[in-house]
Amino acid sequence: PQKLEMHYQPMAALNGGPHFLEALCRIRHGKLLLTPDRFMPVVQTRRLEAEFDLAVIQRVLEAIESGRIPPSQGISINLFAQSLPRPEIVSHLIELTRHIDRHPLMLEITETSLIPQLEDVSYFLEMLRGNGYQIALDDFGSGYSPLRYLADLPVEAVKFDMALVRKLENRDRAGIVVADFAKLMIDAGYTLVAEGIENAALLDRVRELGFSYAQGWHIGRPAALPDPQSDSIAQASSS
Repeated sequence: PQKLEMHYQPMAALNGGPHFLEALCRIRHGKLLLTPDRFMPVVQTRRLEAEFDLAVIQRVLEAIESGRIPPSQGISINLFAQSLPRPEIVSHLIELTRHIDRHPLMLEITETSLIPQLEDVSYFLEMLRGNGYQIALDDFGSGYSPLRYLADLPVEAVKFDMALVRKLENRDRAGIVVADFAKLMIDAGYTLVAEGIENAALLDRVRELGFSYAQGWHIGRPAALPDPQSDSIAQASSS
């Protein structure tokens, strides 16, 4: 946990709702900053999902309580589905809701990790939803994307994977299918988030289709939060 660093990527609201920051993990290894594709396989192989999630939740709580995340800024947290049945995970997530009036909370669950324990996951997600969390299905379209997840889980938001979103750049058959599917989900009451927005044209396209949020390098790259001590030193130096 000492080498764990949190970076935050903006998730821009396209319809006047609250903006979110997605909490993303990095691990400092010497001069290298490792991204999840480098270390998550090790976490899963060693069955450290719950311990890892606890460390992330604690870092987010520290960032809130230190005032490094501005008021009204929402926070989105990724979670291993395997962690949800652990009482300490649920209690820490509920503890975060003390700040929900100033920081709307979203919990992202990756679809491919849900299959073995769908019923347990649904129970705990419903509990967290009742405590104010918005529940999002992450990376929709990156795997098999069975529709049973949308039918059986208390999901309000669906994050379209970047590979799916990029098909919207073209008005060919694939682009039309994705666009029609997005409209169908919006009509069914889901909040849609477009990942992988890397240019203005694609941002305009997802806004036109009715997506509620957009995320990607065109919106903002993941970055560490400003250090409040550095800010206070800079202010003292300029005064």
